[in-house]
Amino acid sequence: MSDRGSQLDLALLMTMDRCPSQENIAALLNNIASHRTPSALVDEWPGYLIAYRNLVGRFPKLVPHLIPLLLEIADNPDYRGKWWAISLVMVTNETDWGDVFRDGELGQQIRSAFVAGVPVYLRHLVDPDPMTRTAVACALGESGSPEALAALTERLPQEADAEVQRWIRISLAGSRFNRI
Repeated sequence: MSDRGSQLDLALLMTMDRCPSQENIAALLNNIASHRTPSALVDEWPGYLIAYRNLVGRFPKLVPHLIPLLLEIADNPDYRGKWWAISLVMVTNETDWGDVFRDGELGQQIRSAFVAGVPVYLRHLVDPDPMTRTAVACALGESGSPEALAALTERLPQEADAEVQRWIRISLAGSRFNRI
């Protein structure tokens, strides 16, 4: 991953009234990309989720540009926080984003960026970390693509972790594809 900036004051990013500079956004992504916590240490995630939610909540037009960068971070084989990066990609699938998706063009741009991540999600469906497999199972189910749903269906009987199996079932049952 290329150097996207240096240090970032998360508190400053969370209180900005105007869109942050490219340098501040780059610093946030760089901090996410360089964070090295074992995935099981949830409390060790140093505030990036809050900063990211705040950033995209205030400036949703950034989301279609940020998703590919987060997917690049998650796809780095040496990155140990893949499930966190995928969770950040999934932020826009929460119910409070309904208004953004009703905005037609922006909603479609976000959806396109999210669905473009299906190859990344598929690669990590067999990741050694069960939290990563859970996150990508949710992303694949939310994508609703036939390829994603077929991969989840195929993975289910092979999955050894009961919690990941549960999320695969939930993702298959609740995918947008199944609701159409």
